[in-house]
Amino acid sequence: MPTPHTPAAASSATPSGRRRLRGLLALLAAAVLSLALTACGSSGSGSGSSAKSDPAKTIGISFPNASTAPVIQNMFRLAKIKAKEMGYTLIIDDPGSDENQQANTIRTWIQSKKVAAIVCSTIDNQSVESVAAQARAAGIKWVTFAASIKNQDATLGLPHLVAGQTLGKAVGEWINQHLGGKAEVGMLTNSPADWARQRAEGILSELHKVAPGAKVVASQDALTASDGLAKTGTMLQANPGLDVVLAADDTPALGAYQAFLNAGHAKNDPKILIGGVNGSADQLKLVKEGTMLRIEAAFNQKILGEGFVTLPDRLLHGKKGDLLTTVEPVTYGDPRIDTLLSYYGSSAQ
Repeated sequence: MPTPHTPAAASSATPSGRRRLRGLLALLAAAVLSLALTACGSSGSGSGSSAKSDPAKTIGISFPNASTAPVIQNMFRLAKIKAKEMGYTLIIDDPGSDENQQANTIRTWIQSKKVAAIVCSTIDNQSVESVAAQARAAGIKWVTFAASIKNQDATLGLPHLVAGQTLGKAVGEWINQHLGGKAEVGMLTNSPADWARQRAEGILSELHKVAPGAKVVASQDALTASDGLAKTGTMLQANPGLDVVLAADDTPALGAYQAFLNAGHAKNDPKILIGGVNGSADQLKLVKEGTMLRIEAAFNQKILGEGFVTLPDRLLHGKKGDLLTTVEPVTYGDPRIDTLLSYYGSSAQ
């Protein structure tokens, strides 16, 4: 059977056709090379890392459950802006709640000599001591986020115990003023995490000191808004007189707020208080509006976000010392709310 005759076959069979074909192939090769070079110089999606990053100007960040915490995502946004300004590359890893995954990823960074500094939010302080020692032995600066371990160069963050105490004291004063010193309190915490245990301890110690008539009737673990909604709904069913819900991480506080709305409470019910620690944008907006979400123990996003870069840079240049931010209780009418919201960018205003 004869081979089908097509225009393409005819054009390539002639000398002029062959010349055109060679020209097209040369153009295609040049385009492929250009794309390859562009890809090599581009930033990795989400991590801020690049294929040819300089290890001496690269910072690794290990932060558990960061993907579920808007306040942490905003700190990463600020960190990436600062990193670009100072010529650093960031590699960001979220190990969830898996201690082994966190340690294994950090070991990979150490063994591959990818980073000059590591900022680590520990799932458990003791679980990272050995890997932190390995990092420092390899000449890598180690920064612990919002905690202090034996094998570290510095701490970046906020004092968790003090943050909890700040919220507990402000809530106790509110209970004394608005509920006659008595309240049924529900706690939303994260018992496996050291930072959450410290915050819960601080909340309860000050709450009992300032308002001894306040009684904790339920405590549940919750990390997300949906967790907060479900767990607070369960608390309300078991304790219809629940007056107060306090969250060690303020993301679940949004869910608690919705649970009270679902139970028929007005958004500004004067006898209900929901509070949390961090000062995320959505929570600050609800405080500003005068809703049941009344108190946030808020820290300075700008200091900590940029600190993911500025503190390692200081250490790499021979300087010493921690970088900590204060935590302040903000309530309805506090002028600091607008300043705190400004750190989230124009969309938060």
